[in-house]
Amino acid sequence: MKLFKRIQYVVIFFVKYTYDYVKSNLFLLKDMLSIHDSTSPAIVKYPLLSRKKHEIALLSILVSLPPGTLVLAIKSDPATLYVHGVYAGTPDEFRSQIRKVELLMLRALRSVNESEVLGEK
Repeated sequence: MKLFKRIQYVVIFFVKYTYDYVKSNLFLLKDMLSIHDSTSPAIVKYPLLSRKKHEIALLSILVSLPPGTLVLAIKSDPATLYVHGVYAGTPDEFRSQIRKVELLMLRALRSVNESEVLGEK
């Protein structure tokens, strides 16, 4: 049963991340073809739930992959990312989007549910 749950988490992560990736590319295409500027750039400090080096590295790649986002710096103590987003909206909205990706990634990697990742039981 644990194997099925782990496969389920990986598939959910892959499908949701792929959907968000395609959506962000289409948004960028629409913005490029539009005469209106819909950018709202921001640089945010994002405190990480990830603690292992491979988790932090993977999250950095996942955040930088969609167009318009880039990890500028990684601090290890405390674990923090500094992320630039061209279509960030408000800093809190942008942090929320990154948190969503991180939680999905941690569920897929660690095979735990979101409440365990957040330390709630």
